[in-house]
Amino acid sequence: MSNGFSLYVHYPYCRRICPYCDFNVKLLGSDKPSEYIDSLIREFEFRIASLEWRGRSVESIYLGGGTPSMIDISNLSRLLDILHSHSMDGSDLEVTIEANPEDISPELAHGWREAGINRVSLGVQAVQDRFLRLLKRRHSLQHVRDALNTLTAAGIHNLNADYIFGLPGQEVFDIEKDIAIYSELPLTHISTYELTIEQGTPFFRLYSRGRLPVPTADVVALSMEVIDSKLVAAGFDHYEVSNFSRSGFESHHNIGYWTMRDYMGLGAGAHSFIKRASVGFRSCNIASPRSYMDLAPKVEAWFEELSVSTLEYEFLMVGLRLKKGVSRRAFNSLFGRDPLQVFNIAIEYFRSQNLLIYDDHMICATPQGLMLLDSVLADERWADKV
Repeated sequence: MSNGFSLYVHYPYCRRICPYCDFNVKLLGSDKPSEYIDSLIREFEFRIASLEWRGRSVESIYLGGGTPSMIDISNLSRLLDILHSHSMDGSDLEVTIEANPEDISPELAHGWREAGINRVSLGVQAVQDRFLRLLKRRHSLQHVRDALNTLTAAGIHNLNADYIFGLPGQEVFDIEKDIAIYSELPLTHISTYELTIEQGTPFFRLYSRGRLPVPTADVVALSMEVIDSKLVAAGFDHYEVSNFSRSGFESHHNIGYWTMRDYMGLGAGAHSFIKRASVGFRSCNIASPRSYMDLAPKVEAWFEELSVSTLEYEFLMVGLRLKKGVSRRAFNSLFGRDPLQVFNIAIEYFRSQNLLIYDDHMICATPQGLMLLDSVLADERWADKV
């Protein structure tokens, strides 16, 4: 088993906070980006020297936020230089940055390429003007086209775009129009998300007052079917519940989460996870960027030990998100027993409902099971085990 780990770097600052967002983000205000980058470097150097991480290699880097495309090239380069010095050898290291389409310029794209970034995830979310206005996005479809052309001209060809469906006023014909546009863009990966109304957001306040009518469950279900069928017909593989890719362009970083690879989270509010034998440990950094900078490198807010039963359930839960499912051999290697021994009641029940299937090697969700996976995994039968 690889001794490598995934590395997530959180940049919490935004120019504007979207009305649906409940991530750990804030407006830049008087904070200095260079000071935040200094703190990230201090945290990483402190942690990579610790017993848990010493001598291990970074297998993927993901710069998320917030809006990390706001980081200037000088600060970004010095951060990535440090991270690369502890990364696996070779040219296969996946380095992703999240970006707003309107931020992309030729200078920025070439700077990213020189700094080692080879994958860009664009926060597109919508392509029709009325939905862009609803989401308070600052870009247009033309911005998206221009950004993708600029990135490919700079030599960055691994390109993702996010898409939010289930929006107020969105009908199935809107989904069909959107997916037709996404399919024509020079993308290697598309991440799709159903809108969730998160407590504490402006959308939640509107929704609670009856001023944000969301589509019915039937419309959302049909939308998911349309997204799947149209993107698959366009040559994308629906390799994970929410993700589609061209062949060979699956997100290596996210697959690490879905296969329970260890990950280190740097930055305000970032989470980390590490396994030792069959025991797991999860931690989270201080959420406030100002406090994070003041206290770096010792920024851990909380730490918890995960029981074997919790790890078994989480291993199965995240693995079933993948179309290929969960390897019975990998589960047995980690926990010393077959998942059918541990979760026989739930697995047999959902197999009888044609939501799960298994053979001697894998357990996976059926196409219908993938559509209903959240409900499947929330079912109390998993707690019953055998």
